[in-house]
Amino acid sequence: MDSFCQNDDETRFFVVSAVYDRGRTVMAVRSAFVAFGCEASSKDGFPISGHLLRQPVLETIMSFDYRALAVPLFISLLLIAGCSKPPGSGSIDGIELGLRTELHLEDLQRAPGPDESVIESARLLFDSPPGSLDSVRVYSASAEVDEDEGAIALEIWLMPPGANLNGYLALAIDEDGAVRRSRIWGTPEIDADPEAAWENYWRQYEYEASRSVIPPKRALPRSEVDSLWAVLRADTSASSATTRMMYKHRLDMYDNSFLLRRTMAMAGGEDVVPPEWLAEGVEMYSRLEEVGERLKPIIGDSASIKYVAVAEEGGEILSLAVEDAEAGQGDQLRDRILTFRRRTCGACHGMKSHDAGPGGLKDAVMARLDELGVRRDLYSVGKDVWGVPGEHERSQSIADAVKAVLLMAGAG
Repeated sequence: MDSFCQNDDETRFFVVSAVYDRGRTVMAVRSAFVAFGCEASSKDGFPISGHLLRQPVLETIMSFDYRALAVPLFISLLLIAGCSKPPGSGSIDGIELGLRTELHLEDLQRAPGPDESVIESARLLFDSPPGSLDSVRVYSASAEVDEDEGAIALEIWLMPPGANLNGYLALAIDEDGAVRRSRIWGTPEIDADPEAAWENYWRQYEYEASRSVIPPKRALPRSEVDSLWAVLRADTSASSATTRMMYKHRLDMYDNSFLLRRTMAMAGGEDVVPPEWLAEGVEMYSRLEEVGERLKPIIGDSASIKYVAVAEEGGEILSLAVEDAEAGQGDQLRDRILTFRRRTCGACHGMKSHDAGPGGLKDAVMARLDELGVRRDLYSVGKDVWGVPGEHERSQSIADAVKAVLLMAGAG
Protein backbone atom coordinates (compact mmCIF):
# COMPACT_ATOMS: atom_id res chain seq x y z
CA MET A 1 0.00 0.00 0.00
CA ASP A 2 1.22 3.48 -0.84
CA SER A 3 -0.27 6.45 1.03
CA PHE A 4 1.21 9.92 0.85
CA CYS A 5 0.48 13.64 0.69
CA GLN A 6 1.22 14.87 -2.81
CA ASN A 7 2.40 18.48 -2.99
CA ASP A 8 3.21 20.27 -6.23
CA ASP A 9 2.65 23.69 -7.79
CA GLU A 10 -0.96 23.06 -8.68
CA THR A 11 -2.50 20.87 -6.05
CA ARG A 12 -2.05 19.26 -2.68
CA PHE A 13 -4.22 16.17 -2.46
CA PHE A 14 -4.33 13.47 0.13
CA VAL A 15 -3.79 10.41 -2.02
CA VAL A 16 -4.62 6.85 -1.08
CA SER A 17 -3.67 4.16 -3.55
CA ALA A 18 -3.58 0.42 -2.99
CA VAL A 19 -3.18 -2.75 -4.99
CA TYR A 20 -5.09 -5.72 -3.62
CA ASP A 21 -7.05 -8.59 -5.00
CA ARG A 22 -10.20 -7.05 -3.65
CA GLY A 23 -11.13 -3.61 -4.96
CA ARG A 24 -13.51 -3.31 -2.03
CA THR A 25 -10.55 -3.15 0.33
CA VAL A 26 -9.32 0.01 -1.38
CA MET A 27 -12.70 1.62 -0.89
CA ALA A 28 -12.78 0.67 2.78
CA VAL A 29 -9.35 2.19 3.39
CA ARG A 30 -10.35 5.38 1.60
CA SER A 31 -13.58 5.51 3.57
CA ALA A 32 -11.66 5.23 6.83
CA PHE A 33 -9.51 8.21 5.95
CA VAL A 34 -12.28 10.51 4.85
CA ALA A 35 -14.59 9.54 7.71
CA PHE A 36 -11.98 10.54 10.28
CA GLY A 37 -11.41 13.97 8.79
CA CYS A 38 -8.06 13.88 7.01
CA GLU A 39 -8.08 16.90 4.78
CA ALA A 40 -6.90 17.32 1.23
CA SER A 41 -6.76 20.71 -0.37
CA SER A 42 -5.34 22.67 -3.27
CA LYS A 43 -3.63 26.01 -3.36
CA ASP A 44 -6.25 27.54 -5.61
CA GLY A 45 -9.05 27.05 -3.15
CA PHE A 46 -10.66 23.68 -3.76
CA PRO A 47 -10.44 21.73 -0.50
CA ILE A 48 -11.73 18.22 -0.25
CA SER A 49 -12.17 17.76 3.47
CA GLY A 50 -13.18 14.84 5.55
CA HIS A 51 -16.53 16.34 6.49
CA LEU A 52 -17.32 16.71 2.79
CA LEU A 53 -16.25 13.22 1.81
CA ARG A 54 -17.92 11.57 4.77
CA GLN A 55 -19.17 7.99 4.42
CA PRO A 56 -20.71 5.52 6.89
CA VAL A 57 -17.39 3.81 7.38
CA LEU A 58 -18.55 1.31 9.96
CA GLU A 59 -21.23 -0.01 7.63
CA THR A 60 -18.62 -0.18 4.87
CA ILE A 61 -16.18 -2.12 7.00
CA MET A 62 -18.78 -4.52 8.35
CA SER A 63 -19.65 -5.61 4.83
CA PHE A 64 -16.16 -6.88 4.10
CA ASP A 65 -13.97 -9.83 4.99
CA TYR A 66 -12.03 -8.78 8.09
CA ARG A 67 -9.01 -10.82 7.03
CA ALA A 68 -8.74 -8.77 3.86
CA LEU A 69 -9.11 -5.54 5.84
CA ALA A 70 -6.81 -6.14 8.77
CA VAL A 71 -3.53 -4.86 7.34
CA PRO A 72 -4.83 -1.86 5.37
CA LEU A 73 -7.03 -0.70 8.24
CA PHE A 74 -4.16 -0.95 10.70
CA ILE A 75 -2.00 1.20 8.43
CA SER A 76 -4.90 3.57 7.89
CA LEU A 77 -5.40 4.11 11.61
CA LEU A 78 -1.74 4.91 12.04
CA LEU A 79 -1.94 7.53 9.32
CA ILE A 80 -5.21 8.88 10.68
CA ALA A 81 -3.45 9.62 13.95
CA GLY A 82 -1.06 11.86 12.06
CA CYS A 83 -3.85 13.67 10.22
CA SER A 84 -6.23 14.27 13.12
CA LYS A 85 -4.70 17.26 14.88
CA PRO A 86 -7.04 20.26 15.23
CA PRO A 87 -7.02 22.57 12.19
CA GLY A 88 -6.30 25.63 14.30
CA SER A 89 -5.60 26.95 17.79
CA GLY A 90 -5.87 30.18 19.72
CA SER A 91 -8.72 31.29 21.97
CA ILE A 92 -9.66 34.79 23.12
CA ASP A 93 -12.74 36.48 24.55
CA GLY A 94 -14.48 33.12 24.75
CA ILE A 95 -14.08 32.45 21.01
CA GLU A 96 -12.01 29.63 19.54
CA LEU A 97 -10.70 32.01 16.91
CA GLY A 98 -7.93 29.70 15.73
CA LEU A 99 -10.30 26.81 15.12
CA ARG A 100 -12.79 29.10 13.40
CA THR A 101 -10.18 30.55 11.05
CA GLU A 102 -8.26 27.26 10.76
CA LEU A 103 -5.04 28.96 11.79
CA HIS A 104 -2.62 28.25 14.62
CA LEU A 105 -2.58 31.74 16.10
CA GLU A 106 0.48 32.72 18.11
CA ASP A 107 0.68 35.79 20.39
CA LEU A 108 -3.06 36.32 19.99
CA GLN A 109 -4.17 39.52 21.73
CA ARG A 110 -6.61 42.39 21.46
CA ALA A 111 -5.56 45.28 19.23
CA PRO A 112 -6.94 48.81 19.02
CA GLY A 113 -10.23 48.94 17.16
CA PRO A 114 -11.48 51.59 14.73
CA ASP A 115 -12.38 54.97 16.15
CA GLU A 116 -15.88 56.39 15.94
CA SER A 117 -15.18 58.51 12.85
CA VAL A 118 -14.04 55.44 10.92
CA ILE A 119 -17.08 53.47 12.04
CA GLU A 120 -19.33 56.32 10.97
CA SER A 121 -17.72 56.51 7.52
CA ALA A 122 -18.43 52.80 7.06
CA ARG A 123 -21.99 53.22 8.31
CA LEU A 124 -22.68 56.00 5.79
CA LEU A 125 -21.72 53.70 2.93
CA PHE A 126 -24.89 51.64 3.34
CA ASP A 127 -28.59 52.36 3.44
CA SER A 128 -28.87 49.61 6.05
CA PRO A 129 -25.48 49.11 7.76
CA PRO A 130 -24.43 45.46 8.10
CA GLY A 131 -23.70 43.58 11.28
CA SER A 132 -22.78 45.35 14.48
CA LEU A 133 -20.24 47.95 13.43
CA ASP A 134 -19.90 49.38 16.95
CA SER A 135 -18.95 45.95 18.30
CA VAL A 136 -16.25 45.05 15.77
CA ARG A 137 -13.16 43.67 17.50
CA VAL A 138 -9.60 43.63 16.22
CA TYR A 139 -6.93 41.14 17.25
CA SER A 140 -3.27 40.76 16.39
CA ALA A 141 -1.49 37.45 15.97
CA SER A 142 1.04 35.61 13.88
CA ALA A 143 0.26 32.45 11.95
CA GLU A 144 1.36 30.35 9.01
CA VAL A 145 -1.24 30.91 6.30
CA ASP A 146 0.84 29.50 3.46
CA GLU A 147 3.46 26.90 4.25
CA ASP A 148 5.73 28.40 1.60
CA GLU A 149 6.12 31.72 3.44
CA GLY A 150 6.18 30.77 7.12
CA ALA A 151 4.48 32.69 9.92
CA ILE A 152 3.29 36.21 9.14
CA ALA A 153 1.75 39.04 11.19
CA LEU A 154 -2.01 39.30 10.94
CA GLU A 155 -4.80 41.58 12.05
CA ILE A 156 -7.99 39.61 12.60
CA TRP A 157 -11.19 41.62 12.37
CA LEU A 158 -14.21 40.01 13.98
CA MET A 159 -17.74 41.28 13.36
CA PRO A 160 -20.31 39.72 15.71
CA PRO A 161 -23.93 39.09 14.77
CA GLY A 162 -26.11 42.15 14.31
CA ALA A 163 -28.46 43.81 11.87
CA ASN A 164 -28.36 42.03 8.49
CA LEU A 165 -25.68 39.62 9.72
CA ASN A 166 -26.96 36.49 11.45
CA GLY A 167 -23.58 35.09 12.38
CA TYR A 168 -19.90 35.90 12.88
CA LEU A 169 -17.54 37.21 10.23
CA ALA A 170 -13.75 36.99 10.61
CA LEU A 171 -11.19 38.41 8.21
CA ALA A 172 -7.45 37.91 8.71
CA ILE A 173 -5.51 40.68 6.99
CA ASP A 174 -1.75 40.73 6.43
CA GLU A 175 0.64 43.69 6.69
CA ASP A 176 0.11 44.51 2.99
CA GLY A 177 -3.62 44.82 3.54
CA ALA A 178 -4.54 41.60 1.72
CA VAL A 179 -7.23 39.27 3.04
CA ARG A 180 -5.53 35.97 3.82
CA ARG A 181 -8.37 34.19 5.58
CA SER A 182 -12.13 34.70 5.66
CA ARG A 183 -14.68 32.70 7.62
CA ILE A 184 -18.35 32.98 8.52
CA TRP A 185 -20.17 30.90 11.11
CA GLY A 186 -22.94 30.92 13.65
CA THR A 187 -26.11 29.95 11.79
CA PRO A 188 -27.41 26.39 11.30
CA GLU A 189 -27.46 26.60 7.50
CA ILE A 190 -23.96 27.99 7.17
CA ASP A 191 -22.45 25.71 9.81
CA ALA A 192 -24.02 22.56 8.35
CA ASP A 193 -23.37 23.54 4.72
CA PRO A 194 -24.18 20.07 3.30
CA GLU A 195 -23.49 21.10 -0.30
CA ALA A 196 -20.38 23.21 0.46
CA ALA A 197 -22.11 26.29 -0.97
CA TRP A 198 -21.16 28.61 1.88
CA GLU A 199 -17.60 27.34 1.86
CA ASN A 200 -17.44 28.23 -1.82
CA TYR A 201 -18.84 31.64 -0.92
CA TRP A 202 -16.47 32.67 1.85
CA ARG A 203 -13.38 31.27 0.16
CA GLN A 204 -13.73 33.82 -2.64
CA TYR A 205 -12.74 36.60 -0.24
CA GLU A 206 -9.41 34.96 0.61
CA TYR A 207 -8.65 33.53 -2.83
CA GLU A 208 -5.05 34.22 -3.85
CA ALA A 209 -4.98 37.30 -1.56
CA SER A 210 -6.95 39.07 -4.30
CA ARG A 211 -9.12 41.11 -1.90
CA SER A 212 -7.62 43.94 0.11
CA VAL A 213 -8.46 46.75 2.47
CA ILE A 214 -10.36 49.57 0.78
CA PRO A 215 -8.94 53.10 0.90
CA PRO A 216 -11.77 55.49 1.87
CA LYS A 217 -11.51 57.37 -1.43
CA ARG A 218 -12.12 54.14 -3.37
CA ALA A 219 -15.20 53.04 -1.45
CA LEU A 220 -18.43 53.29 -3.43
CA PRO A 221 -21.93 53.29 -1.93
CA ARG A 222 -24.48 50.95 -3.51
CA SER A 223 -26.02 53.71 -5.65
CA GLU A 224 -22.65 54.53 -7.24
CA VAL A 225 -21.92 50.84 -7.81
CA ASP A 226 -25.23 50.52 -9.66
CA SER A 227 -24.46 53.65 -11.71
CA LEU A 228 -21.00 52.37 -12.62
CA TRP A 229 -22.53 49.06 -13.71
CA ALA A 230 -25.22 50.75 -15.79
CA VAL A 231 -22.58 52.76 -17.66
CA LEU A 232 -20.52 49.62 -18.28
CA ARG A 233 -23.51 47.71 -19.64
CA ALA A 234 -24.49 50.58 -21.95
CA ASP A 235 -20.99 51.11 -23.37
CA THR A 236 -20.71 49.37 -26.76
CA SER A 237 -16.93 49.74 -27.06
CA ALA A 238 -14.67 46.71 -27.44
CA SER A 239 -12.87 47.50 -24.17
CA SER A 240 -16.13 47.55 -22.19
CA ALA A 241 -17.21 44.29 -23.83
CA THR A 242 -13.93 42.76 -22.64
CA THR A 243 -14.47 44.11 -19.13
CA ARG A 244 -17.97 42.64 -18.97
CA MET A 245 -16.65 39.31 -20.22
CA MET A 246 -13.96 39.25 -17.53
CA TYR A 247 -16.49 39.97 -14.77
CA LYS A 248 -18.67 37.13 -16.08
CA HIS A 249 -15.68 34.82 -16.45
CA ARG A 250 -14.78 35.28 -12.78
CA LEU A 251 -18.32 34.33 -11.76
CA ASP A 252 -18.18 31.32 -14.10
CA MET A 253 -15.01 30.17 -12.36
CA TYR A 254 -16.76 30.32 -8.98
CA ASP A 255 -19.65 28.38 -10.48
CA ASN A 256 -17.07 25.84 -11.58
CA SER A 257 -15.58 25.74 -8.10
CA PHE A 258 -19.04 25.18 -6.64
CA LEU A 259 -19.67 22.38 -9.11
CA LEU A 260 -16.53 20.66 -7.81
CA ARG A 261 -17.25 21.24 -4.13
CA ARG A 262 -20.91 20.34 -4.31
CA THR A 263 -20.31 17.18 -6.30
CA MET A 264 -17.58 15.98 -3.92
CA ALA A 265 -19.72 16.79 -0.88
CA MET A 266 -22.76 14.93 -2.16
CA ALA A 267 -20.92 12.04 -3.82
CA GLY A 268 -19.18 11.29 -0.53
CA GLY A 269 -22.39 11.07 1.47
CA GLU A 270 -25.81 9.54 1.17
CA ASP A 271 -27.27 12.22 -1.10
CA VAL A 272 -27.53 11.74 -4.84
CA VAL A 273 -25.95 14.35 -7.09
CA PRO A 274 -28.71 15.68 -9.39
CA PRO A 275 -27.74 14.78 -12.98
CA GLU A 276 -29.47 17.92 -14.26
CA TRP A 277 -27.20 20.03 -12.09
CA LEU A 278 -24.12 18.46 -13.64
CA ALA A 279 -25.74 18.98 -17.05
CA GLU A 280 -25.73 22.71 -16.33
CA GLY A 281 -21.97 22.39 -15.99
CA VAL A 282 -21.81 20.84 -19.45
CA GLU A 283 -23.64 23.89 -20.80
CA MET A 284 -21.26 26.22 -18.94
CA TYR A 285 -18.23 24.54 -20.51
CA SER A 286 -19.82 24.95 -23.90
CA ARG A 287 -19.97 28.70 -23.22
CA LEU A 288 -16.37 28.66 -22.01
CA GLU A 289 -15.29 27.42 -25.44
CA GLU A 290 -16.63 30.72 -26.80
CA VAL A 291 -14.85 32.63 -24.03
CA GLY A 292 -11.59 31.01 -25.07
CA GLU A 293 -11.98 32.54 -28.52
CA ARG A 294 -12.78 35.96 -27.08
CA LEU A 295 -9.75 35.82 -24.78
CA LYS A 296 -7.40 35.62 -27.76
CA PRO A 297 -6.42 39.36 -27.68
CA ILE A 298 -5.43 38.96 -24.02
CA ILE A 299 -3.79 35.54 -23.85
CA GLY A 300 -2.62 35.02 -27.44
CA ASP A 301 -3.42 32.57 -30.23
CA SER A 302 -1.77 29.42 -28.85
CA ALA A 303 -3.20 29.86 -25.35
CA SER A 304 -6.63 30.55 -26.81
CA ILE A 305 -6.50 27.30 -28.77
CA LYS A 306 -5.42 25.40 -25.64
CA TYR A 307 -8.17 27.07 -23.57
CA VAL A 308 -10.84 26.03 -26.07
CA ALA A 309 -9.48 22.47 -26.13
CA VAL A 310 -9.51 22.29 -22.32
CA ALA A 311 -13.08 23.60 -22.20
CA GLU A 312 -14.15 21.05 -24.80
CA GLU A 313 -12.56 18.19 -22.87
CA GLY A 314 -14.10 19.48 -19.63
CA GLY A 315 -17.56 19.33 -21.19
CA GLU A 316 -16.93 15.78 -22.39
CA ILE A 317 -15.84 14.60 -18.92
CA LEU A 318 -18.86 16.27 -17.33
CA SER A 319 -21.13 14.49 -19.82
CA LEU A 320 -19.73 11.21 -18.51
CA ALA A 321 -20.25 12.48 -14.95
CA VAL A 322 -23.91 13.03 -15.78
CA GLU A 323 -24.13 9.36 -16.76
CA ASP A 324 -22.44 8.37 -13.48
CA ALA A 325 -24.96 10.42 -11.52
CA GLU A 326 -27.89 8.94 -13.43
CA ALA A 327 -26.60 5.45 -12.61
CA GLY A 328 -26.06 6.33 -8.94
CA GLN A 329 -22.32 5.58 -9.20
CA GLY A 330 -21.10 7.86 -6.42
CA ASP A 331 -17.57 6.47 -6.18
CA GLN A 332 -17.04 6.59 -9.92
CA LEU A 333 -18.50 10.08 -10.05
CA ARG A 334 -16.11 11.31 -7.37
CA ASP A 335 -13.13 9.90 -9.23
CA ARG A 336 -14.45 11.38 -12.46
CA ILE A 337 -14.70 14.83 -10.88
CA LEU A 338 -11.13 14.64 -9.61
CA THR A 339 -10.02 13.82 -13.15
CA PHE A 340 -12.18 16.67 -14.42
CA ARG A 341 -10.50 19.11 -12.07
CA ARG A 342 -7.01 17.99 -13.02
CA ARG A 343 -7.77 18.19 -16.74
CA THR A 344 -9.46 21.60 -16.55
CA CYS A 345 -8.39 23.77 -13.61
CA GLY A 346 -4.92 22.25 -13.41
CA ALA A 347 -4.33 22.29 -17.15
CA CYS A 348 -5.48 25.87 -17.66
CA HIS A 349 -4.30 27.73 -14.56
CA GLY A 350 -0.68 26.72 -14.89
CA MET A 351 -0.43 27.17 -18.66
CA LYS A 352 2.99 28.68 -19.39
CA SER A 353 2.71 29.47 -23.09
CA HIS A 354 0.58 32.60 -23.34
CA ASP A 355 0.80 36.34 -23.97
CA ALA A 356 -0.99 37.58 -20.83
CA GLY A 357 2.16 38.33 -18.86
CA PRO A 358 4.70 36.59 -16.60
CA GLY A 359 3.89 33.39 -14.74
CA GLY A 360 1.14 30.87 -15.25
CA LEU A 361 -2.00 31.89 -17.12
CA LYS A 362 -4.19 32.34 -14.05
CA ASP A 363 -1.67 34.54 -12.21
CA ALA A 364 -0.92 36.57 -15.33
CA VAL A 365 -4.58 37.31 -16.05
CA MET A 366 -5.32 38.14 -12.41
CA ALA A 367 -2.43 40.60 -12.41
CA ARG A 368 -4.12 42.45 -15.29
CA LEU A 369 -7.64 42.71 -13.86
CA ASP A 370 -7.23 46.38 -12.92
CA GLU A 371 -5.91 47.14 -16.39
CA LEU A 372 -8.92 45.32 -17.87
CA GLY A 373 -11.31 47.43 -15.81
CA VAL A 374 -12.34 44.69 -13.38
CA ARG A 375 -12.82 46.04 -9.86
CA ARG A 376 -12.72 43.80 -6.80
CA ASP A 377 -13.94 46.37 -4.28
CA LEU A 378 -17.60 46.70 -5.33
CA TYR A 379 -18.80 43.82 -3.15
CA SER A 380 -21.95 43.43 -5.18
CA VAL A 381 -23.43 39.97 -5.75
CA GLY A 382 -23.61 39.15 -9.45
CA LYS A 383 -20.85 41.63 -10.27
CA ASP A 384 -17.63 41.03 -8.35
CA VAL A 385 -19.10 38.64 -5.77
CA TRP A 386 -20.41 35.11 -6.35
CA GLY A 387 -23.64 34.52 -4.46
CA VAL A 388 -24.91 31.26 -3.03
CA PRO A 389 -27.73 30.03 -5.31
CA GLY A 390 -31.10 30.90 -3.79
CA GLU A 391 -29.43 33.04 -1.10
CA HIS A 392 -28.96 36.38 -2.87
CA GLU A 393 -30.07 38.56 0.05
CA ARG A 394 -27.92 36.80 2.65
CA SER A 395 -24.96 36.66 0.27
CA GLN A 396 -25.24 40.41 -0.25
CA SER A 397 -25.58 41.11 3.47
CA ILE A 398 -22.34 39.26 4.17
CA ALA A 399 -20.64 41.00 1.23
CA ASP A 400 -21.71 44.33 2.76
CA ALA A 401 -20.18 43.27 6.09
CA VAL A 402 -16.91 42.30 4.37
CA LYS A 403 -16.86 45.65 2.58
CA ALA A 404 -17.49 47.54 5.81
CA VAL A 405 -14.67 45.75 7.63
CA LEU A 406 -12.22 46.30 4.77
CA LEU A 407 -13.15 49.98 4.64
CA MET A 408 -12.50 50.36 8.37
CA ALA A 409 -9.24 48.42 8.07
CA GLY A 410 -8.22 50.59 5.12
CA ALA A 411 -8.83 53.82 7.04
CA GLY A 412 -6.22 53.02 9.66
